[in-house]
Amino acid sequence: MANKDYSNLSKEELIELVDKLESKKKYGLVWDEERVPEKVVIDCQQNLPVLTEVLEKSITTNESEPTHIIIEGDNYHSLSVLSYTHKDKIDIIYIDPPYNTGNKTEWKYNDQYVDENDNYRHSKWLNMMGKRLELAKDLIKPGGSIFLSIGDDEVANLKLLCDKILGLNNFITVMSRIAKTASNKGKYFAPSCDYVLLYTKQAEDLNDDSFNQEVNSDLYKKDDEDGLGKYRDDIALYQSSLDPLRGCVNQRYFIQDPDGGLLIPPGEIFPDEKEDAAFVPPKKKTDKVWRWSYATYLQQKELLVFKETKTSPLLNENGKQAKYNIYTKSYLKERQKSGVKPRNFLIEKEFLNRKGADYIKKMGISFDYSKPKALIDYLFSLSNAKKDAIILDFFAGSGTTGEVVLDLNKKDKGNRQFIVCTNNEIGFKEEKEFKKQNKLTEEDYKQWIKEKNPKYLEFLEANGVATSVCYPRIKNVVKGYKEISKVAKDIKGKGNNIRYFKTSFVPNSKNKDQLRLNITKKCTEMLCLKEGIFNLHKQADDWQIFTYGGKFLAVYYDFPNSSLDELKAEMNKLKGEKVLYCFTVSPYGLEEENFTDWKDIRLEPIPQKILDVYKRIFKK
Repeated sequence: MANKDYSNLSKEELIELVDKLESKKKYGLVWDEERVPEKVVIDCQQNLPVLTEVLEKSITTNESEPTHIIIEGDNYHSLSVLSYTHKDKIDIIYIDPPYNTGNKTEWKYNDQYVDENDNYRHSKWLNMMGKRLELAKDLIKPGGSIFLSIGDDEVANLKLLCDKILGLNNFITVMSRIAKTASNKGKYFAPSCDYVLLYTKQAEDLNDDSFNQEVNSDLYKKDDEDGLGKYRDDIALYQSSLDPLRGCVNQRYFIQDPDGGLLIPPGEIFPDEKEDAAFVPPKKKTDKVWRWSYATYLQQKELLVFKETKTSPLLNENGKQAKYNIYTKSYLKERQKSGVKPRNFLIEKEFLNRKGADYIKKMGISFDYSKPKALIDYLFSLSNAKKDAIILDFFAGSGTTGEVVLDLNKKDKGNRQFIVCTNNEIGFKEEKEFKKQNKLTEEDYKQWIKEKNPKYLEFLEANGVATSVCYPRIKNVVKGYKEISKVAKDIKGKGNNIRYFKTSFVPNSKNKDQLRLNITKKCTEMLCLKEGIFNLHKQADDWQIFTYGGKFLAVYYDFPNSSLDELKAEMNKLKGEKVLYCFTVSPYGLEEENFTDWKDIRLEPIPQKILDVYKRIFKK
């Protein structure tokens, strides 16, 4: 309807139309479109977003080990770049976005804090999240997983937003987590839990066992006399929570005990025949039932274990308290075959928020909103991703996701790679104190930022989330550190390699030749990121060769008067995995027959988004 012409309608006709539209029932998520668009979105639409490597922050321990990526900058910008370097490559996404509680120090929209007095607080948050999820969706592999942490204020909105963007059919579950145990800040109730939403890229690629957990073998402590292996027998056959009137009509029957007596769950109605397996349908909710159906009992009664107890919940054939309670044997081998469905209510103490903040304090790093490692580790275990998975967190904060990946690689010698994106914002208190110390008005402060005042840059490096929390933490884990505690101890580094990037744009130029050079130079860095090959090996005016971990990447710039022969000769000398990109406006640059006599080389097209920029700028 937005494209229709309403200029000829009378006032009365317009009122009638508005009334009609407002009377229509709506289902789904509806919110106000942003009144002031995000600046970063506009910038990414008008310019080519790229990343610039900060070489002094790179860490190389062993090129044969995985190389991980830290990106400093706005996550919309980061995702825009990753959309042409990692499309359909990501196995797992985990994000912990702002919960939008109304706290004025929690998050910014267009560099302005959003608080509870902002009438468009929820709309701004939805606009912000929606744009980022649209980009993230294209990064996930088919069958890949995305986990989203969120609180009470936005959990309903986020669920509907994800249903819209990721697809309702791709929704898996909402997990509730006990996050706090000592909070009393709520207006009516003390907030003690938050949530983790789980979606997949394509649910049709999953099966019933896609999220099964490993069985906890420690629970299976007994050895079977018949050689059937370890088993447990501590799960009662009767569970009081079962509703007898909901599909359980064949689950109320007598079971004979070792003394020849009969046992039945509590209730008022009993079978007419007093013998083993005699059953009667429950008539009331008070007529409780067994976990097993009548048929299952007949097939597996040899798995029952009778234990004498003075507190049995069961009744005998006379309606009196029974001498025994009944438990079922469960064998470890069989349980391992069937797997264990994970529960969507997380109550473990190691998942509490305080565990996250307390942990990184031992590194000398202060950050109040760090999720506990155990929680992230548990979520990743649900995905069943392979040991070479690529894991993305574009609300990385303190970098917990990165450390968990390093832990996993160390534990099982995996080759997982993380990409973590975080801004370099300064905490509200630190920012306020800096302004006070330097006697800066709000306008003065903005001017210092715009002019990149040296004093401000020094302050930013020492206090920004990326530079003072995320990067130092991951650096410590990779290289090792001395733990700060009552008894300081040396923590060994876990190895792996780190590359650090900042978001930026291709510098503009009225000179098309210069602009082309700028684009090709910056996009070459993006191709290095795409292939994971970073170190310059050799270069000429119209080509470059990079190497890393025994692999080689060649980038050819099809400029006038350039020659391919020299590059060909150099590449044919090299041994190892080789890939070539040609920077021209066509997908493969030159014709493919130009490369038929090249030895063992993979020819790749330039990412479409980069080609689109070329075509826009250099169209005839």
